[in-house]
Amino acid sequence: MNRKLVVAFGLALGLGAGCGHAKSKQQGTTPAAESTIAPTGVPVGPTPSSVLQKGAAKKIQAALDKKGYSVRKTGHLDADTHKALEKFQKDQKMAATGLPDLGTLKLLGLHPKDVYRHER
Repeated sequence: MNRKLVVAFGLALGLGAGCGHAKSKQQGTTPAAESTIAPTGVPVGPTPSSVLQKGAAKKIQAALDKKGYSVRKTGHLDADTHKALEKFQKDQKMAATGLPDLGTLKLLGLHPKDVYRHER
């Protein structure tokens, strides 16, 4: 598994949002997705859609539709898409997060390289 993809998705879920950014600054590298600072001064991780490639939301929506989960193909991870992902995840006996995590992508027949942004 590509470590950069895993790190980027972990940041998107808010796991280590502050420390991942700080660590990359110390090492002189650029994180896959920058965190921002909230008005409270606390670092906030990127949204899940910020770690997706252009067009990835449509791929996820098409894969859901192909599996029988009707969803509007807006090209955005909108409420309709999150609900369809949650339903799919529940039906697959997965944690119903409504997020396109690695396990969900695999069961949808999508490869992470085709969905997540990655450095080249």
